[in-house]
Amino acid sequence: MKRACAVCVLALVALSGCSSADETVASGSGSSSTAATASSSPSAVVTPEPVVLLTKAEAAAAYTALITALTPEATAWVTIAMTEDWTQIRAGAPSQAVLYKKLSADLKAIAWPVDVQPVADAAIVQIDASEVAFTAIGAATSDAEAQAVVVPGGSTFQDLAAALGVTL
Repeated sequence: MKRACAVCVLALVALSGCSSADETVASGSGSSSTAATASSSPSAVVTPEPVVLLTKAEAAAAYTALITALTPEATAWVTIAMTEDWTQIRAGAPSQAVLYKKLSADLKAIAWPVDVQPVADAAIVQIDASEVAFTAIGAATSDAEAQAVVVPGGSTFQDLAAALGVTL
């Protein structure tokens, strides 16, 4: 229910952001018309600020927060996967793909310490491949087709946790 409310709020915010100060609505006598005016200011070149890498402790805290937030959904998926009921697995796989896509984006947004970056990159590659696999499982039209999809294995989460000195 909370997720549905959050989605509704985000949709309303996005819709309310569709109007801008550059749009004008003019109403004449007895009729209304809409006139849009484009901003004529030239686009400025923006110099990005340098990226400040996180300390290992800051990166560990960010990673732990991400994993902790995803634990309930991941636990639900493990419960489904352990049933070996491919109808349930195919039905749940799209949600898992969305979860992995979000996790990948969140991990990419972290300014990892230099010595952790290669481990984070490897984790992101595996997570992205898993997202593709879960999408394929969800799109499968038969159990056999779903079972033929290879989901990458490995110790991605543990390797990244170890590089950060975090115990999962």
